[in-house]
Amino acid sequence: MIKYSIHQDPPRPDGKPTARHLRTVDLKPVDNDELAHAMHEVSPIFTAGTNIGALGLLARTLTELLAKGAAVTIEDLGTFQPRIEGDVEDVASRGGVRTRISNLRVGSVEFRPDPEFLEAINRQARFEHVLETRRTDIPDAELTAFLAAHFATHPRLLRSQLESHFHLSKRRSLTLLAHLVDAGRLRRKGTRGNMWYVMAE
Repeated sequence: MIKYSIHQDPPRPDGKPTARHLRTVDLKPVDNDELAHAMHEVSPIFTAGTNIGALGLLARTLTELLAKGAAVTIEDLGTFQPRIEGDVEDVASRGGVRTRISNLRVGSVEFRPDPEFLEAINRQARFEHVLETRRTDIPDAELTAFLAAHFATHPRLLRSQLESHFHLSKRRSLTLLAHLVDAGRLRRKGTRGNMWYVMAE
C-alpha cells in the first residue's frame, strides 16, 4: 500500500491560490538484505546470498560506467545517467573574457524509468490517502482553545479526535495526551483497548 498526503504550498504574497501536490509518506525502507530475500522469493533459483553479491557487483559496475560518461540502460527497469555540477564564471584575460569552470563533479545520478516498468508498478499498486502529520509544536493557547471548544459539545475526548484535529501521528498524540494527564488537565477513562479522556475536575 502506497500512502500519500496532499501538500499545500505556502500562501502567496499576491493572495492567489497556491498549488497542491501529492507526496508519499511513511515509505518502508528496504536494505540490501531485504531486497536480496525479496528477489529470492520472486525467483528461488538464486539464493539470497547470490542476490546480495549480484547487487554489490551491480553497484560497483554502475560506478565505473557512470564515471566514464555512460548512460546505463537496464532492460525492463530504466536508464541511469550522471548529472554534472560545477562553478561557471566569466573572468577577464588578456584576450578579453573567458569562461572558467571549476569544482566539476557528478552532483546526482538521474534515473529514468522504463515505461513498461511504470506500467507494471501501477498494475499492482494500491493507494491510501493519509493526513499530513504536523511536525511543529502546538502552542498552549491553541491547545487550550481546542480543549474548551471540544468539551463544550462532547463529554469525552478520543485519541483519534486529537489526531484528526491537529494532524498528529499516533505516537505524538499519545505523548501529548500523557502530558495533559500528568499536568492534571485531563483524566483517563476506560480500559487500555478502549480509552478516552475527560476534563480533570
